[in-house]
Amino acid sequence: MNGISHKKTIQVFEHQQLRINDTVQGVCFEKQHWEALLRLQEKQYQPFYKIVHQGVQFTSYVGLLVLPSLVIEILPKTDEYVDTPGIWRNWLLEMLLACEKIPPCAAPANPLQTHAYSLHDFWLHQFLAEVETLLQMGLMKKYQVTEGPLPSLRGTLLFSKNIRQRLVHQEKFYTRHMTYDALHYFHRIIGKALDQVAREASRAALREKARSLQTYFPHAAEYEAVQTVRKKIRYDRQSRRYQPAMELAHLILSYLSPLLKTGEHTGRALLFDMNQLYEVFVYKQLHKAALKKNLPLHKQVSTPFWARSSLRPDMVLYTAGGEKIILDTKWKLLFSNQPADEDLKQIYIYNHYFQAKRGILLYPKVTSQVSFRKAFLQPTDQTLYCEVLFVEVLNKQQRLNTALGDQLLEQVAGL
Repeated sequence: MNGISHKKTIQVFEHQQLRINDTVQGVCFEKQHWEALLRLQEKQYQPFYKIVHQGVQFTSYVGLLVLPSLVIEILPKTDEYVDTPGIWRNWLLEMLLACEKIPPCAAPANPLQTHAYSLHDFWLHQFLAEVETLLQMGLMKKYQVTEGPLPSLRGTLLFSKNIRQRLVHQEKFYTRHMTYDALHYFHRIIGKALDQVAREASRAALREKARSLQTYFPHAAEYEAVQTVRKKIRYDRQSRRYQPAMELAHLILSYLSPLLKTGEHTGRALLFDMNQLYEVFVYKQLHKAALKKNLPLHKQVSTPFWARSSLRPDMVLYTAGGEKIILDTKWKLLFSNQPADEDLKQIYIYNHYFQAKRGILLYPKVTSQVSFRKAFLQPTDQTLYCEVLFVEVLNKQQRLNTALGDQLLEQVAGL
C-alpha cells in the first residue's frame, strides 16, 4: 500500500481563498498541498484556480481537486446557506445531471445521501454499492478472443509465435481461440476502479470494502486500455445491468488515475465551469418552457462584428408578437442595482447588432432582490432597454429549481 491511502477532505466555495496553515473543517492546508496545486496547474491548458502568495484563490470552477494526501471539494454558492455545504453539494450534483455532465447513477436519489459524504466519497460509495448489486445478481461471462499457449490444438494456430513458444514448451500450441469466462473488459475496468478506490478513498470503511470486492475482480486493466475500450463499449440485454457500475467506474478513473511527472503523483482534477453550467441549465429550462408556448428560442446566435470576430449572445427569444429579446446569463453576485460596465456595454451592443429593443441580464438571486429595467441613454430617438432579472436557482426545498423555465418565461414574456 502506497502513501496516498489516507486522504483528508476539505470543502471550500468558489472564489474562496485558502492560505497555507489555514484550518478548514479541522484539516490543515499545508505547504505540500499548495506545492501540489502549483505542479498540477502547470499541466493545465487554462488556470482553474489562481496561485497567490502562500495560498490559492479559487475561481468559478467547481468540483474536485485530488492531491496526493488531500481532496479539495469546491462547491458553488450564492450568499445564502454558506454554512450548509450539503445543500450546495446536492444542488451541484442535480445541476451536473440536468446538464448531462454526469450519468444518472452519479446523482443521489435522496438529497440526504450527500449530507453524510463529501462529493468524492459519495461517488466512491455509489460505485461500491453498484458493484455489490452486480455480485448479488451474479457476474456475467462472455465469449472473447484470446491468444496463448494450450495443451491441445484449438482455434487458429499462430505459426511464428508457436515456433518461438515450442523452443521452450514443445508440448503446447500457441493459438488464437475463443474462451468463455469472466475475464472480460467489463470486469477489468471495474477491477481497475476498485484498485483506485482501495488506495484513494478517504474513509477506512470504503477502502476496506473495495479491498474485499477486489477478490472478485483480480485482473485490473491498465489505464490506457480503459480509455481505449470505453469508446467501444456497447450494452446489450445481458450487460445492461453493468451500465451504472461502468459509468461510475469511468467517472472515478477520469479523476483518480494519477498524472505522472518524473515519477511523482501530482494530483488530478474534475472541475466544471459554473458560468457554462448556469448558461446550459437556464437554456434547457427555458427551452422546455418555450416549447410549450411554441416560442422560438435560439442559443449562441452569431453575427459578424469585425474581421473574424463575431457577437454571440447566450440566447435570443422571439415572443408571440414577433418581439426579439436578448438573454445573457451571468453567474456572479449582484448586491446593488448596478451591473458591471462591461455587462451593460455587452447588452447595449447586442441590442444594436441584433436590432432588439430589450436585452436581459440573468443573475442568480441573492436574498430578496427585485428585478428592474432601465433605458440606455443615447443620442437617437430609438429606445433600448437593459433589464436585470434575478433567477431563483434554489427552490423552497433548497434543491435545484426545475420550475425555473416557466418562472423565467412569465417574467420575460408575460406568459
